[in-house]
Amino acid sequence: MVDLRLIRRSAVQSRGVSEQPAAEHEAAAKDDLFAAKREGRKGNIIQQALFSIEEGAEQNITPNNYTKVAVVTGLTGTTVGMGSIIASAELSPWFSWSNNALSDILKHPMAPLFASGVIEAGAAAMVYSVCLAKSLPSRAANEIGAGLLAIGGAALTAVGLTSGFDHAVAASTYFFSAPAGLMLFGVSMYEDKPKLGGVITMGLSAAATITMLTGYEVLHRFTAAFEISEAAILGGWIAVSSATLAIISKIKARRARKAAVKGETSESFAAEQLELPL
Repeated sequence: MVDLRLIRRSAVQSRGVSEQPAAEHEAAAKDDLFAAKREGRKGNIIQQALFSIEEGAEQNITPNNYTKVAVVTGLTGTTVGMGSIIASAELSPWFSWSNNALSDILKHPMAPLFASGVIEAGAAAMVYSVCLAKSLPSRAANEIGAGLLAIGGAALTAVGLTSGFDHAVAASTYFFSAPAGLMLFGVSMYEDKPKLGGVITMGLSAAATITMLTGYEVLHRFTAAFEISEAAILGGWIAVSSATLAIISKIKARRARKAAVKGETSESFAAEQLELPL
């Protein structure tokens, strides 16, 4: 009778040696898959852009408990905030997108609806920015970007709580701090491959800032049309990034479960073989 303990030890050692090339082959196969998908979508620039963002997120996002909070706060904050702003404006017969500022709503009956929405959106943006940074690689650009986005969220909360000069300072802080945070997130994303996600994020940041500066230069004051345009850009980025976090988290969780099942099956099969009498 052969000593089964020696056979088990030898099998475990050989499996450990063979797992390294297998991991390398799996990584190479994944790169080839990404390349093939990108090659197949060259004709559609929108699909190519979305896939590039997906690929970058797949490689650089590390799902954790913070990721779950980021998904919830990012989606709910954007939905509730934009919904309350648009609803309060449309329910105010006197309101004009081209002649009034959004803050004018705070002086009329729809003020509670408007204020509650921006307060909730600002608070959600603060939580989202911190949780997003915790789900991304530890880099100065991500951490400073999260800080600026959180400052923008705090300023947005103050927009719903203040009036007069304090309100103007809070609004200006939001409209310039939040895009700066996005710019730094874009810079960080640009360090990875593919770089298209970083380019799009930096482009949206620039577009948000230019929108407000253009409106002020043309009309010499901030009007609702320009304010809601920048808010839509910023909120849209938060919503899309939140959805991306949710999708990538599910994909990685599914793969982890499959890998665990595959590993358990392989170990069980090897154990059964080793237990056979010789």
